[in-house]
Amino acid sequence: MLYLAAATDADDGAFLDSATVAIIVAVIALLGVVVTQAITLVNERAKRRDEQTRAVRVEIEKLMMVFFDWTDFARSVHPPKDWAKYCEPFEIEWERVSTPLVAIAAHMAGRGKHRGIVLALIDGISIQGTAFREGESVGSEPRVGYTQMGWAAFDTVAAWLRNERVPRHARHAARLAQLMRKRLDAEFNWRELHMKADHKSGVLRAAARSTINGARRFWRNNISKPLRAAWGFLFAP
Repeated sequence: MLYLAAATDADDGAFLDSATVAIIVAVIALLGVVVTQAITLVNERAKRRDEQTRAVRVEIEKLMMVFFDWTDFARSVHPPKDWAKYCEPFEIEWERVSTPLVAIAAHMAGRGKHRGIVLALIDGISIQGTAFREGESVGSEPRVGYTQMGWAAFDTVAAWLRNERVPRHARHAARLAQLMRKRLDAEFNWRELHMKADHKSGVLRAAARSTINGARRFWRNNISKPLRAAWGFLFAP
């Protein structure tokens, strides 16, 4: 009887061990399927992300070349001598090429302020003609400002493609464009509050703003900057 009981216990243990092994094998197989599906899903997502990134980079490269062509145009064009029509060639060309630029620049996601700088420069180029007629301008004349903002936008996009910081001169050009926008909006807001809709004056105010801005540029370029350069040369640590 003792031998029979021992044999029965041994058989039951063997049966339980086989069932446990079968369950473990099934679980392992299921986990293998789950892991395989997870890896496949991750690979598909990475593939789609790479394709999207590649498509975005292609669009951003096109954006960069638009700014390059615009800058080349701004440098080579010969504007009319009539100051009232000085910006017309630039405005016509910019209206032709600028329609999709904001939508493309919106894809410039990531670290840094590349997208904000580019959008500020696009806005600056768009309002340069209107601002010039109101006594404001980036640069000593619109042609200089158009070229400066175009190069700044080109270098900013190129820096984004290389994962580099925004160039310093691009930040400076963007600040000038934002300041021009601020002054132009302030002038139009003042007119809206203090003038009638059919009021035609404002020439003297525009002339005064142009004179003040010219004096500021003269001070900055011919007096302040040389003085700082001389001070740095003589007393640099």
